[in-house]
Amino acid sequence: MNNYFIGILVFLFCWPSTARSQQDNPCQDVRKGNFYCSSPNGGYVYIQRKKKKQIEKYNDEKQRFYFKIQWLDDCSYKLTLSKTKKVERAIRKQIIGTTATYYILELKDGYHKIYFVNDKGEEIHTVMNDF
Repeated sequence: MNNYFIGILVFLFCWPSTARSQQDNPCQDVRKGNFYCSSPNGGYVYIQRKKKKQIEKYNDEKQRFYFKIQWLDDCSYKLTLSKTKKVERAIRKQIIGTTATYYILELKDGYHKIYFVNDKGEEIHTVMNDF
């Protein structure tokens, strides 16, 4: 009986902080996972996001793009291209280190709307779907 009571106290003590953190950071669920979105060049971009890394694959190509993620606040982050695979050397030299800043505008079940600003200052709106 005593262990049961202690278990309830621990649950009640921890539960409000967990619920509060989810409410305080609505974008927590998209900090990691698998997503896809339309590519500006046609087709799809497949995205695997972990805590501080993101890998992108375009369509069925063998090219891979590896990014470092820097979270700026709860719902915005900056991607910096750190590595590529199967990309021509001349192109790779030009694009390594490029950045884009992403802003999550809306979260829905199964997708989230974002816009991002690239190094050139171009603003692009898109929808990322859960995979």
